[in-house]
Amino acid sequence: MMKLVAGLLLTAVLAGCTRPTDVVIPALSTRWDDELSPVLQKLPHEDGLALVRYLERARSGELFDSQGLQGVPTGTTVGQAVAEQRVYERQQLESRRGARTERVDQVEPKPEVPLAPPPQAKQAVPQAAMYDDLSHAAKSIVDALEKTQAERRATAKCEADRPELESAVSVRLLASRQVPDEMGIFIKQHFEFAVRNNSAKTLVGVAGNIGFVDLFGNTV
Repeated sequence: MMKLVAGLLLTAVLAGCTRPTDVVIPALSTRWDDELSPVLQKLPHEDGLALVRYLERARSGELFDSQGLQGVPTGTTVGQAVAEQRVYERQQLESRRGARTERVDQVEPKPEVPLAPPPQAKQAVPQAAMYDDLSHAAKSIVDALEKTQAERRATAKCEADRPELESAVSVRLLASRQVPDEMGIFIKQHFEFAVRNNSAKTLVGVAGNIGFVDLFGNTV
């Protein structure tokens, strides 16, 4: 016998319907790993890498909000962060190209002076560490994508096996009645079902959904 209490409380879960690009990046970096890891799994590969590089810039203090405070500006979404990172990288690339062109155009000899180590040499260790972090993040994204694909394959197999599973048993309603509770406030709906095994295997349990129409014509 299965007991269903009339008067159900339904909570609409909106998070599952939100696009990953609409997710707002938390202001605290300590929440990024927990709240942005599911988002990285849903983003395309290149967008995920761009988001990781944007967050690395935020951690290093390169980003400022409208009030001059370091960190991700309040209200920045994942889509905005990816777009801003691509604009930043394009500007950096164009700046490096312009610097190379300017050096080629300067044909006048200059007095020999001791050469200072290029800025890149001073930043070799931090950049190496940053690239290691990015490589680790990229690997995490790839692993997450592979896990998602494996889950999709498992879901597809379950859907393919569903007709055979659904025909394995037959369910019949034997009786139903209403029973008020001890306080006389709620009415409990009692249903009695018979489940028949149509397969040649021994079943340990049966899972499924039961739908019925209430007094107001709503399907529950």
